[in-house]
Amino acid sequence: MTNKTTKRATARFDYDALDIGAQSMKALEAAAIGIQALGRRSTEQAFELGALLEQASEHVEPGTFEKWVSQRCDISSKTARNYRAVTRNLSIYRGRAVELAISPTVLFHLASAPEEKVKAALAFAEEHDGIRVSEVKTLLADGSETASDDEAGAELFDIGGLAGLRSLIDLKTKSGLRQHPELLARVQPIAGLVSQNEIDYAHADWHGACDDFHKHAAHRVKEIQRIARVHRDPFEPIMPVLEAASPVGEYRKITEEIIRLMPDEHRYPRPAAEAVRAFLMLRLGLHLGLRQKNLRQLMLCPKGHMPRSERVLEKMKRGEMRWSDREGGWEVFIPAVAFKNAHSSFFGDKPFRLVLPDLLDLYEYIDAYVERHRALLLRSAADPGTFFVKTVKTTSTDAAYDVTTFYEAWRLTIQRYGIYNPYTGRGAIKGLLPHGPHNVRDVLATHILKQTGSYEQASYAIQDTADMVAKHYGRFLPQDKAALAARILNQVWEAA
Repeated sequence: MTNKTTKRATARFDYDALDIGAQSMKALEAAAIGIQALGRRSTEQAFELGALLEQASEHVEPGTFEKWVSQRCDISSKTARNYRAVTRNLSIYRGRAVELAISPTVLFHLASAPEEKVKAALAFAEEHDGIRVSEVKTLLADGSETASDDEAGAELFDIGGLAGLRSLIDLKTKSGLRQHPELLARVQPIAGLVSQNEIDYAHADWHGACDDFHKHAAHRVKEIQRIARVHRDPFEPIMPVLEAASPVGEYRKITEEIIRLMPDEHRYPRPAAEAVRAFLMLRLGLHLGLRQKNLRQLMLCPKGHMPRSERVLEKMKRGEMRWSDREGGWEVFIPAVAFKNAHSSFFGDKPFRLVLPDLLDLYEYIDAYVERHRALLLRSAADPGTFFVKTVKTTSTDAAYDVTTFYEAWRLTIQRYGIYNPYTGRGAIKGLLPHGPHNVRDVLATHILKQTGSYEQASYAIQDTADMVAKHYGRFLPQDKAALAARILNQVWEAA
């Protein structure tokens, strides 16, 4: 912003008339410049804007702040309150909201929602690769959330993509522009864009001009459609893994990095316990392909104890990690009702049962975690009975993970062991980005697709149907299909 622009903007708000001191004025101007520099409101910018507004509010009285934000920043007082509420109430979810690209309007609704509703909305967004305004309204229908009515029109801007553009065209031509023919008084001819004849035609037939504009804009949408690309790619954080010849093998490098950097259990017992827990999170995720909820809520039945019956687990809607004497291994048993897609053809009302393979010392680490490390993490807290437990601290109230803390634990593991740092030489995979447990399902599905080309076999790894894999999960690139077909055909020539 130039000095001339700053002076013009400052002149729109009379600081002296409201007896605002020079120091406060300097702070307010710095905030105003920061707000104007943010531009279009992304998820990250929504939190930044709220923080700037919060800082600015500390320098003036409430009534004066509303005047300042309206006149100096061109932001209505209601919109400012919404952004401030986002920063005050949702900051602990900021990282996750940014990664999920939650729109500002959705954040406005969540800002005054109960904690459990916020967590449910974020879990929904993770499961469905986003959440729309209509969906969050449905989720909060029985809650106390209230978003500003002035933001209803802004929802269309947050939809994004071609659907949002079409909605804006309909809004402006069918309700907005049609109701305000007086806007023509301010329209001036622009060479090569708007002629005087077109302005005269709009004066003579305003509604007809609106219809023509709607048709013109609809045609432009079709032109944009030819070159439109998805703005948010849910596979982006793990793209280096998906593009590898063996996605599971590539992701497994993170578990190997955890082992390589694991602290000495005798000298650093708690960090060692946390490392073993992180190792098992990723290993079980890769072996089981479960959704976050099912993995997080997995109960534990130690060796020598009587496992819970299927009826008890159905009532709990949870699975259990148990030792199977018959199979001689650790078994994961989950009733079908515990799954999100319990009624899909994959289950057929039958439970999920899988004996974990004793590969690369998996059983050794499971036994060490169950016998020593888990109790060390719990300290004196009540045992929630789940396989995975948090590191209990003096401020902890519950040792069980919830949807947010489990996500953060997984993300922290990826940041610490997965992302390659060229300065320290630590980290397993170059180009990897922070992500949550849901992405491991994409890794499994894509790996099997690369190896077999079968959507049906890929669906077995993540307890889903072939149609869902084809639609949502498998990142099966064209060159992989061609390579798989060539490998089969080449066998003919190799046998000759």
